[in-house]
Amino acid sequence: MKPRGIVFVSCGQRTAEERALGSKICELINATDNLTGYFAQDESTLEGLTGNIFMRLDKCVALVTVMHRRGRVAVPEMPAFDRASVFVEQEIGIAAFLKHVGKRPIEVRAYVEEGVALEGMR
Repeated sequence: MKPRGIVFVSCGQRTAEERALGSKICELINATDNLTGYFAQDESTLEGLTGNIFMRLDKCVALVTVMHRRGRVAVPEMPAFDRASVFVEQEIGIAAFLKHVGKRPIEVRAYVEEGVALEGMR
């Protein structure tokens, strides 16, 4: 039997609604024949970060990101804007690095809460 591919779900975990959304996305992924969803909502140690999150990012065939509003940012000479989760941003950056270094495909689907500014390379 062919192993199931990992889909890394990078979604906010601040509120019960965000956690429920991440879990629901994993549930939908797990309902497929060849994919397994991973949502890091229960990781809270350094070992969890390196042994689980980094490993699953390294092994994933796809990344689903949900960019939730995290706060208003004001900088001189620019209009204020709403920023997304730093953790989701980091997971996107790590996946981009792994795709480049590993020279393998990682499918990406990003969902952005209305009003969240797209920064940097996104």
